[in-house]
Amino acid sequence: MVDFTRWLRGPSRVAALQLTSGTAAAQLINLALIPLLARLYSPAEIGVLSAFLALSAWIGSASTGRYDQACMLPADERKATILALLSVSLSFATASVTLVVVLVVVPILGSATKDYSWLYWLAPMVAVTGVNATLTIYATRSNEYRLVATRTTMKALFSAVFQVMGGLAIPSAGTLVGAQTLGLATANSRMMRQLRDGYRRDGPVSASDLRDAAREYQAFPRHTLPAVLVNTTAINSIPLFIGAMFGAVVLGLWSVAYRMLGIPLLLLGNAVGQVYFKRATDVHNSGGDSMALFRRTSALLAGISVLPFIGIWVLAPFAFTTLLGPQWEAAGQYAQIMVPWLWLRFVASPVQQTPIVFGRNGIGLISQLIVLSGTLIVFVVAWTAGWTFVTFLQVLSIVMSLAFAVTWFINRHRHQRPRVLITGCGTGSMARRPA
Repeated sequence: MVDFTRWLRGPSRVAALQLTSGTAAAQLINLALIPLLARLYSPAEIGVLSAFLALSAWIGSASTGRYDQACMLPADERKATILALLSVSLSFATASVTLVVVLVVVPILGSATKDYSWLYWLAPMVAVTGVNATLTIYATRSNEYRLVATRTTMKALFSAVFQVMGGLAIPSAGTLVGAQTLGLATANSRMMRQLRDGYRRDGPVSASDLRDAAREYQAFPRHTLPAVLVNTTAINSIPLFIGAMFGAVVLGLWSVAYRMLGIPLLLLGNAVGQVYFKRATDVHNSGGDSMALFRRTSALLAGISVLPFIGIWVLAPFAFTTLLGPQWEAAGQYAQIMVPWLWLRFVASPVQQTPIVFGRNGIGLISQLIVLSGTLIVFVVAWTAGWTFVTFLQVLSIVMSLAFAVTWFINRHRHQRPRVLITGCGTGSMARRPA
């Protein structure tokens, strides 16, 4: 039996509560925003926003080379600052390449009936996404959980204000994606000052410092980056495929259902995941049993989420029709179908960084390949067989539920006996301790 009170009394309690408060406020803002957006924008325009966020998340997740995750590991504060600067620099470099591609592609894709001008926001969003990931890890490393929570809330607030104002003035897909980008960029400003202060504290950083850090932590772009790309491809290919096969209107209905279900998913899961990564690293480095933490965290997430997800499954069609109007009833049906998939993802995702803690970055790639393979198989069969969207979503939910269950068991059984002690150094400086 899991001792939940022991977990809540530990060092994770305050951090989790601080992060959860910020995430909860942000998700409440997002929840209140959905009915407004449903009346200000068409399903097709919301579908474009979903496609844009999927594309920017896919590129943005790779933009840092995953050196943002490495910021958590060094014992030396200066090295952590160097890694953060390296990650930010790579984000801007990736955004520059993205801008060149967009400038070439948009005139080719555009026509009298199709407007792709919203793609011009892609490069800024890629840069902002990479910087945001880096600043979040950098602040978490310093136990600045309140700062992270405030940024999460302000991002949701700024995006909501910009999207509502834009919808009242010029409702369009470009307005939606632009407001989303500006909201995230504005919210990052305070955490950017923390990185600036770290740079001033730790002295000047040269190009050779960046190169040395990149070589020392090369396991992250070599192993963690492919795993993340596989993961983001599996997740973000879904809205892109839905839009391509079923159209922007269906994508808009599905994306609203996915966002509504994502509220309980993000409310606690992401906050616990950030704290778990920090606590698991500390426990493992001190020679403790970090797998006990893995089991307790998973059991906690499963226990607290069962009833909310059951409620969503029962009430989704009624709730969507009541809150958004009868034209959104199909979104409620889509939400029902996705409940098993997103519940298992909620339980499994916060502890998926376990391989990084144990220095086994390649295992994460195996887990993500399982998810991606299942997704691609469903895509191909749906495309060739000409499935309806409901059939496609039912099969996808089953396959994704099984995939997340398998990845959880891989993390649990492959890492029960830790062998590598992370010393705060890079790939070439890991001390081993007996299992």
